[in-house]
Amino acid sequence: MGDSKLSGSLDNLVGATSLVALVVNSNSFSGTLSSRFGQLTNLEQLLLYQNHLTGSIPETLGQLTKLQVLKLVRRRDGDGDGDGDGGGALARTHT
Repeated sequence: MGDSKLSGSLDNLVGATSLVALVVNSNSFSGTLSSRFGQLTNLEQLLLYQNHLTGSIPETLGQLTKLQVLKLVRRRDGDGDGDGDGGGALARTHT
């Protein structure tokens, strides 16, 4: 679903507890990342970079013991283009 021009909130996906991978990079999702993402206990990959998410990264992501790949980019430049070039990056890759 990456680069599919999807938009809206990611909160609707939190109820899908059987998700193994959530790859929605390069879209137009907005809002904050809900602490309820910690309920996605089967999640192994979470790629959310190049969207329009705001706020802090929920501590509940640390509860995802099966998570192997996490890639988030937070823009600090505020230009709104979602390219992440001016922002700090948080990327965790574990195999």
